[in-house]
Amino acid sequence: MCPLDRWILTPLLITGLFLSLADDSFAAKRTFPYDAVVNAEEALVRSGNGTRYYPTLKLKKGNRVTVHRHDPGGWFMISPPQGSFSWIRAEHVQKTGNQSGRVTENGVVVRVGSAFGESRDVEQIRLSKNDEVTILGSKNVPTEFGNVL
Repeated sequence: MCPLDRWILTPLLITGLFLSLADDSFAAKRTFPYDAVVNAEEALVRSGNGTRYYPTLKLKKGNRVTVHRHDPGGWFMISPPQGSFSWIRAEHVQKTGNQSGRVTENGVVVRVGSAFGESRDVEQIRLSKNDEVTILGSKNVPTEFGNVL
């Protein structure tokens, strides 16, 4: 029997997803943030700046993104595109409405979610007590910490 933790699905709260764009020569002269258009047929958004990070979403040609930073290797830090989400442990959120909640303590870890599976290893941000979150849903997931309901 797998132990379970209860996690709450929330919209991504900050910038921090990465996209590799083939031609960034003109973008190097830009000031941040700036809007860009995906020019490849498909582009994977990743949870960090490299292929070792898990993919979170797939963008299509013509999708618009907001770029906040350029990293080595042609990786761009972008605002979370529509459909992005994060994970936060349910025990750290007090529901205040049907789809709203408030963080109950300081330093609560929020992790980057993925549309491609259960990956949630990348820490995105730490929230403070009384920070508000939007709740998209909840899910029990296997962990080594036991059953939290």
